[in-house]
Amino acid sequence: MVFAGKWNWQKPGVPKSIQQSFYVSAFTAFLCWAVMALFMSLVPAYVNLLLGTSNLLIAGLVPFGIFFSSSLSQMLWKQTTPKTSMTLGLFLLVLGLGVFLVAVPVQSLALLFLGAILSGVGHGFSFMGSMAHVNEIAPTERRGEVVSMFYKWAYLGVGIPIIGVGFLSQRFGMYATLVAFL
Repeated sequence: MVFAGKWNWQKPGVPKSIQQSFYVSAFTAFLCWAVMALFMSLVPAYVNLLLGTSNLLIAGLVPFGIFFSSSLSQMLWKQTTPKTSMTLGLFLLVLGLGVFLVAVPVQSLALLFLGAILSGVGHGFSFMGSMAHVNEIAPTERRGEVVSMFYKWAYLGVGIPIIGVGFLSQRFGMYATLVAFL
């Protein structure tokens, strides 16, 4: 297949007519990826500390659980409307983080894993819904630049909060920083 049209450079952007709706989806993606990054970066070390082990397989089970439950929720409930998916996803993210916060002081690996699973399902719903919503509202001729801007927000959600959590945990301790993260 030969591309017959003229190639044109597009910068990421959002048309004014969809900005408000877009930023709801973009902020949802930011939040769900911030939670995912938290579980990828800090939780494996905490699992090792909790269990008194340096076993990387055990430490990797929690991030595996969050990714697995996220992907499974997206496969099983892909017909959910974007608004319902984002709302339910954010609720489950908060619930999962709440369970995680309880798991830390009581030192419960089972609660930690449950929090990861709930957060993973929340991530799956919220990311799937926000991406679907962006695809619905983006004008066809500008979809590439709108989706690119959406992914910028998701990547910022991975990077910025975790750098902040790492910095603050050195000053105030991991648990206090995790409470502040929520």
